[in-house]
Amino acid sequence: RFDDALRGLAALLLGAVTTLVTASAVGRYFFGTPGRLIEELSGLLMIALLFVALAAPGKEGHIRVGLIADRVKGPVR
Repeated sequence: RFDDALRGLAALLLGAVTTLVTASAVGRYFFGTPGRLIEELSGLLMIALLFVALAAPGKEGHIRVGLIADRVKGPVR
């Protein structure tokens, strides 16, 4: 399914961001510089991760804000 593919892509992007941020921290600790490319790439991947994760809402087909939706009653809900 398409949703499963998007979730898999989101998981890969999350792993890539985690790896890049870890590499940046290790580079900063051992070499005194984090590497500009790593910081830029991890920021772009975080944005891509956000949009990919939002595109896969799940089986319900929509995203709802539970804090508000749970408090609204009647036909408005």
